Amino acid sequence: MTRIAALFARHPLAISLGLAFIIRSLAAWRNYGPFAVDDYQNVIEPAMRYLVLGTKPEIPSLRFELLPYAFAYFMKPLYLIGIKRADYLVSFAYGVMGLISLTQIVAMHRIGSLLLSDRWRNAMTLFAAIWAIAPIFTNSADIAGPSYILMTFALLHLVRAVPGKFGVALQSNKTAFLLTGFFLSAAIFFRFSLAPLYFALAVWLIVVVNRDDKLTALIRFAAGGLITAVIMVLVEIANGKMPFSTALEFIRYNFGAHIQTQSYGNMPWHMYLLIFLLFPLPVLSFFFWYPMFKAARRFSGFTTLFLTFLISHSLIAFKLERYVIPVLPIMIIYLFCGLQNFADRRPVLWAYRILIALNIVMILPVALTMQQRAGVDGAINAGKLRGEVIAYKIDPWRWTYFGLKQKPPAFPDTLQELIATAGRGQMKDFSVFRFLYFTREEISTLRAAGIECTLKQVFRPDFLERVSIKLNPAMNGRRDDTAIYSCTSGQLKP
Repeated sequence: MTRIAALFARHPLAISLGLAFIIRSLAAWRNYGPFAVDDYQNVIEPAMRYLVLGTKPEIPSLRFELLPYAFAYFMKPLYLIGIKRADYLVSFAYGVMGLISLTQIVAMHRIGSLLLSDRWRNAMTLFAAIWAIAPIFTNSADIAGPSYILMTFALLHLVRAVPGKFGVALQSNKTAFLLTGFFLSAAIFFRFSLAPLYFALAVWLIVVVNRDDKLTALIRFAAGGLITAVIMVLVEIANGKMPFSTALEFIRYNFGAHIQTQSYGNMPWHMYLLIFLLFPLPVLSFFFWYPMFKAARRFSGFTTLFLTFLISHSLIAFKLERYVIPVLPIMIIYLFCGLQNFADRRPVLWAYRILIALNIVMILPVALTMQQRAGVDGAINAGKLRGEVIAYKIDPWRWTYFGLKQKPPAFPDTLQELIATAGRGQMKDFSVFRFLYFTREEISTLRAAGIECTLKQVFRPDFLERVSIKLNPAMNGRRDDTAIYSCTSGQLKP
């Protein structure tokens, strides 16, 4: 152990990157499902259609076509050598995204070099690399993943821009203002809801930068944002859109859906606050609250970003846990800066040791957990069935995994429509791929109509996904079991 510790002390970044590469490659190999429904509808499926069918990605006007195009090109090397299976192609693209995400670890290491002692810099670098939950969003098509990376680089260059405000004895790097503006606005490019952070940080810079340097700093910061704006406009023009139409449509749609009508639901205003209070793990988080609070007071630039996120997102009725991902690097910095100052406190030190031990235990289970396995594996197997297929209560439908070139199944909405569909098609032997299972009453209704169905295959979520379903069934219920039934019909009764 001493030899390993000495080796890590000499090469902390290289070893951390190596471990992260192994963990994230394993997660990519194991996982080929979407992190969320949005990822599938707005990235994976349009990317696969572009790759396989050559059709231009069709996504909502509040999204950029850049994402599905990029994902398609990530899959293309495997596709060009003849591998057509959706699960292999998506896994490979996730592997590419996991590889890109290693840059975030480099940024965390550099932040640690500025703010922490070597010991705690190395600890934070290693934690960023082996944090068990990181592959869930770094190896996915979710837009929070790129924002997570870009936000980390924005934090790095913010420290370099105004080192004195972070207790760092360095001369201010003028170019860092431009890079801060660029990386922060680039994070907003992927998730528009982060836009208030850009303007809040501009106000903070006005307050803290010396009078003589204030104008130059703001011009450079604005220029960084302008670079992203130009890129955004060029992407829009290339896809036949009006300049800034994507951002305007995002504002219009979300104002209508989340403020005027609240059609997506209304969660408690304090939901995000509770999530942050549970960071990095429930119960143990209690021991880190005060050290992290002290770090937050010390680093007012980071805290401006954090509080702006917390307030702006808490004001919106609809909330999802994954929306906090882009600001998690701030929480990690708070944690390790707090640990550095309070590691001499036994409760804090022991809580940290338990945190690391539990994280190590969780690495493999989380890396081996596939998102939406039941629906995805069910669709893959349904696409391999011979004969007629009926898809019943499957929402969302996953064309990509079923097979874009396969004969489409029938989609009845009710059991009576299912019976009528079988009758119209004169189906003697057919399969039903459905969400969850037929009840006894439904089996009886089918028999009364002359249809006998036998359960043939069941597809279940992985263990951790089953836990999430139990904890939050309203938002995760669609991840539950799917099943394939083999059905035969005699003389169908009207």
